[in-house]
This record gives sequence, structure tokens and C-alpha cells, in this order.
Amino acid sequence: MLKIIPLCICAAALTPALMAQQQPGARSAGMGGTGVASSNYLESAFHNPALLTRFENEDDWGLLLPTLTLSFEDPDSLVDALDDFEDTFDSIEAVFNGGGTPTQAQLDSLADDFVTLAGRNLRVGGNAGFVLAIPSKGFSSALVIDGHLDAHGFLLIDPSDEAAIRGALGGGSLPTVGSEAVVLGAAVTEVRLAFAREFEMGGMPISVGISPKFQQIDVINYAVSLEDSGDIEDDFDDDQFRTDDTAFNLDLGVSIQPHEDWMLGLVLRDALGPEVDTLNIGGRMYSYQLDPVLVAGAAWSGDALSI
Repeated sequence: MLKIIPLCICAAALTPALMAQQQPGARSAGMGGTGVASSNYLESAFHNPALLTRFENEDDWGLLLPTLTLSFEDPDSLVDALDDFEDTFDSIEAVFNGGGTPTQAQLDSLADDFVTLAGRNLRVGGNAGFVLAIPSKGFSSALVIDGHLDAHGFLLIDPSDEAAIRGALGGGSLPTVGSEAVVLGAAVTEVRLAFAREFEMGGMPISVGISPKFQQIDVINYAVSLEDSGDIEDDFDDDQFRTDDTAFNLDLGVSIQPHEDWMLGLVLRDALGPEVDTLNIGGRMYSYQLDPVLVAGAAWSGDALSI
């Protein structure tokens, strides 16, 4: 009956090459997603292209393949609430099927649990990337291919379903519910070139970087009745729920090293802010926008510790 969990599993497989808006890289992930001022030259293309000039003397070129992150978030305990509701629903349905009659209190409790499912959501996210970088103080460059997925699943509860559950004694069975499970998702594939150059100002190293990129943005607006017995895995990726667009975008970055152990960074991501509308499904249409984001960071690095 309840389809939200398999839907989010499908969302994770939305595009085979894509696996959240969290920035990739093991070091960055271990430091809570930072990197604007603390990345090395290999991970810098994900965080701040200006840091492409941050490398060791023995570094001629570098390859990062692959970087992969996955996440599943259920902040509202939707999965547990669904399990509890389905167990109660099945037990009451078994009473009806066995010729018995549940109490009105049981039906009211089931209806109350059903209503509490509204407003809860869960999220699947991820990121995958590849980097080939050639560092240099004079002119660093990198080729980056990466993508991220962000998908949200939730239930749209029809008030008439609540009333039908409460009045199930009159019908002799639990009703067929018309409420829907919905997944909204976006998968963004990026192919970009990153460039950086280091200058000196008053003896202080300053690097500037730019990363022009081509983006393909796929958005999903998928809805299915909780009673639908169709093949979710086949239907989910159907063109009737999915649309895509392409865009040109830019990341711009600056890094300043005021002291040997300190680095300051500033980056503007997705400077051109493309927007893609989903298809209209059931009278509902949404927009996915990559808003420009300005991020500043400061990092201190010692022999055995970075902060």
C-alpha cells in the first residue's frame, strides 16, 4: 500500500552517473563540508577554483577518481510512522476479512495516525565526481566531471481519506485511499574547466580562479496513489514525470594567504543561477533553482592539525 520508501530508493537511482548539494571529497566530508579555504589543489575544483595553486613542489598532476557521497535523511521519522500505520492498517483489515468488526476507537486511532503522516518528509542525496588537475603557480587547470542528486519524498493526505477510515464500520471494510506519495527530485550533471593563477601583493600570495561549466539539469515531479499497484521502478523514470534543461554557469573564487599557516577563501558558486520548472502533475508544478551562493572561509594548518 504505502509507496514512499521504494520511491526514494528509485530516486537514488534517478541517473546512474549521479550520486547532494553537499560538496564532494573525503577530506571535506570529514571536516563537515568545509573546503573554501582548506582544500588542496585536487579537491579545490569542487570548493574554490582559486585553490588550484595550492600544491606541493613534487605535485606534477593529480587524478581523483572517484569521489562519492551518499545520504539519507528522515528528520520527521516518516519511515517509522509509515511502518506503524501500515501494521495497524493490516491488522484492522484482517479483522474485516475474517468477518469480525473492529471498534470505532481503533478506526479513530488509525485515522489520527494517517493524518500525522502529512507534513513529514525524507530526503535522498548524493554526489559523484572526477577530477584531473595540473597545478602551477603561473597557471593551474583542471577538468572536472561531477553531478549531484537531491530528492524529497512526502505524502499528500486527502482529508476525505481520514473521514472514510473513521466511517469504515458503515462500509464493512477499510476504504481505498486516494492520498498520494510524491517525490520531487533534481539531478545536475556538470562538466567544467577550472583555471587559477597566483599573484603577489605586498609579498602576500593571492590567487584568483574561475570555473566555467556546462550543466544538464533533470527534474522529477512524480506522484502515485498509495493504492496504485503499478511498477514504480518503470514508471518513476518515465518522461511523463521528468523534464530537463541545459545551462552555462560559473564559479568564481579568490584565496589570500596572509601568513604561512593561514588561508582565507571566498567563492561565488553558480553565479548565473539557472531555473528549471517541473512538469505539471496533478495540478502541481514546482521550480528548481540553482541560486548563486557566496561562501567565505578561513583555515589554519599546522604540521599535524588543520582548523
